[in-house]
Amino acid sequence: MEHMIGPLPRLHSLLVLVTVLLAGVTGGAWVAHFSRVPVAIGAGALLGALLGAAASYLLLHDFHQRTPAHVRARSRR
Repeated sequence: MEHMIGPLPRLHSLLVLVTVLLAGVTGGAWVAHFSRVPVAIGAGALLGALLGAAASYLLLHDFHQRTPAHVRARSRR
């Protein structure tokens, strides 16, 4: 599977990373806010950051990147 328009530029990759991390931290803190544990907001934000980092890796990593094989030309004798 080839990229239709190529890989994302560095700025767009950074924007995707920051957006997903902020969404993860905010979502984790929001869910933890409704728990009864007093320190859950910090733990939820940390868990959200970890899940956001994993999600951004999955979104931005090129799993189909292939390294070119070294081909050795044979000489005819």
